[in-house]
Amino acid sequence: MAIERQNLHRYAHFRIDFGLNEAQQEVQTEIPELVQYDNNSGMFVFDFFNLGRRVDTSGYTIVLNFLLPNNSLITRMVEPKNIQASRAVFYTPTSILTHAGMVEANITLFKEGINVTSPIRFKFLVQEGIESESISTSEDIPILQQLIGQVEEVKTSANEWQQTLEGEYNTQKSRFDTLYRDEVGAFSQALVDKQGEFDRAIGANNKTFDSNLARQNSEFNELKDQFDDAFNSFDMGGAFQEKFEGLEQQYAHDYADMKQTVKEIYTTTLTYRYVDDEEEVNDVNANSQE
Repeated sequence: MAIERQNLHRYAHFRIDFGLNEAQQEVQTEIPELVQYDNNSGMFVFDFFNLGRRVDTSGYTIVLNFLLPNNSLITRMVEPKNIQASRAVFYTPTSILTHAGMVEANITLFKEGINVTSPIRFKFLVQEGIESESISTSEDIPILQQLIGQVEEVKTSANEWQQTLEGEYNTQKSRFDTLYRDEVGAFSQALVDKQGEFDRAIGANNKTFDSNLARQNSEFNELKDQFDDAFNSFDMGGAFQEKFEGLEQQYAHDYADMKQTVKEIYTTTLTYRYVDDEEEVNDVNANSQE
């Protein structure tokens, strides 16, 4: 992670070795000086080692503990975006520059149950600045007073704009809610009306269907009755009897012709006499009488 000395930043570089005590390592070559009430004006760069070998601090939470000149303790965390490999960059907030004097600090690393604190402290000096109360009441600084007044005007305008926007938002929201309720009510009523029309149409169609079905059923029954009457009035038995008698007569006639023809054939071509059934019966009777 390259170190870039940004404009308006007071730069300081610290080497922290967690395996050596204060007598064995030189943490800083000079004490940086910051000004009371500044914000992000100091840029502290830390390189981490353990017995001279670099420590990979990726994935660690790096916390700085500051002991202020009034003996109060403030803890601040290094932003994760400013941590890479074995280096971290910390920008000094106003909260650690509220009291003039020497500030001492150390570093603690946290990661999944691991808690490691540096055995030595680094230092920086906070120079006394002009308090905000002095700026707001002094008549010797008209430019600052003018700037403060302008800032107050901007804040007042911003508050007024916020109230106006909130009022307009509430008004528009109320109108929207009213329109929404009206639309929902109109849709519900239209749905009820359409459902009534649909039910009435279904009822009418059912009546028409029932009427047509009854009419078709009546016509079918009439045709059925006509067919039954016609079928029952047809003399099927007499027709069969007449046909049977005609066939019987034709068969008897054909049989007599065939018998006569066979008799003639046997009489003319064979040496023995042809005896038909009636003659044979007569002969048998004559013999029995003798």
